[in-house]
Amino acid sequence: MAKLNRRNWIDQFPWVMLGIRTTPKETLNTSFMEIMYSAPLTVPGEFLPNMKSDPNVKRYLAQLRDSVGQLRPVLMSTHSTPRSSVPNDLHTANFVFIQCDTRRKPLQSPYNGPYQVIRPGDKSF
Repeated sequence: MAKLNRRNWIDQFPWVMLGIRTTPKETLNTSFMEIMYSAPLTVPGEFLPNMKSDPNVKRYLAQLRDSVGQLRPVLMSTHSTPRSSVPNDLHTANFVFIQCDTRRKPLQSPYNGPYQVIRPGDKSF
């Protein structure tokens, strides 16, 4: 992709921009888009050009298949781990409320309980 001939550079421009945004940087071993969104970039259909009725559609599609066929994926890395924290007061609590993530009626509490703590642990009760 670095060596584009001058005749069809505009046809390759969306792919070049996509490559710039998704290519992992050597110092970070990840792309800027992955850092920004904490996930690999999902490519929408907007990057593909709109084709109008053109007699050279078959030739263009063949060139596009060849260009895309030469692309190779690069492994992405994950630089962060999900954080979990337990408040200090929870280790000494006798009763707890549990959050219920189901659909609720208006003015219904998002928590169930109180439940008695039988045996406290580091990550479970």
